[in-house]
Amino acid sequence: MSFPNIPDVTAKISVTVGQTIPLLLASIAFEELALAHIMNAEAEKIQFVLGTLEPSRPLASTSDTPTVTISNILDINRSVNQTLQTVIKKEMLLQFKLENILENISVLVPTTPPTPPSETCQCSVSFNVPANSPFTETLDGNPSVSGTGQLGKNPGSSARVMICQQCDPTEADLFFFEFTPNSGAAPINFEATSFTPTAAGTLGTCCSDNGVLRFTISGTGLRTENGIETAVGFTLVLEGKSVTLTLNGNEVFAGTVPGQGNIHINSCGGFNPPSCS
Repeated sequence: MSFPNIPDVTAKISVTVGQTIPLLLASIAFEELALAHIMNAEAEKIQFVLGTLEPSRPLASTSDTPTVTISNILDINRSVNQTLQTVIKKEMLLQFKLENILENISVLVPTTPPTPPSETCQCSVSFNVPANSPFTETLDGNPSVSGTGQLGKNPGSSARVMICQQCDPTEADLFFFEFTPNSGAAPINFEATSFTPTAAGTLGTCCSDNGVLRFTISGTGLRTENGIETAVGFTLVLEGKSVTLTLNGNEVFAGTVPGQGNIHINSCGGFNPPSCS
């Protein structure tokens, strides 16, 4: 039984944590290979004594061969027995080693999280809300605060915001919202800093409410009041001429787009908006 060709193994150690698992498994394989050679040698020892190993040697004594007695055969059998017992003990240790490696695979090789689905668009949306548009603010269900609002692409501007322009999810403008209470209280500003794709990988969702498309998109941004900035989550809903911006789930700004502003929502090709109900 010949020994296989083994690639060069150097003493230099430069492996990552993830590479240790195959190296440990390879070490078990090398040890198993060595044990296989030992067992093969023991088998050839018995074959030689019995005369079944080529070239064969007879049991009977001749002028050039020694005499092999029953006592000799029993001695060989005991020797092989002792060797195989040692091999079995080594096999048990290798089994423990393998079990330990398998138990620690999840620790040494962290599971790669699944790749999130690529973003797509259900609808192409463009909108702007000019300054002095009527808005109300409702916080935690308290009585509404009347005021005016402006929503656009840039601070202090009602420049048109485009999301999924030409149904391309990479063409998505962030937006700014400014609310000024009629009571003279400090204005509230909000800047959207990122959009959050849905679980299905869409940038916002579209549905139909009696033939009128409703667009909803969520994300994160910064709310500023009296110079204090607070990171919040948001949900923006556009439908017809109405705009609803909810911050942190408990502060709702609701407004109507006047004649000089508008909201355009068009479903992307192949998408049939479901009913909003």
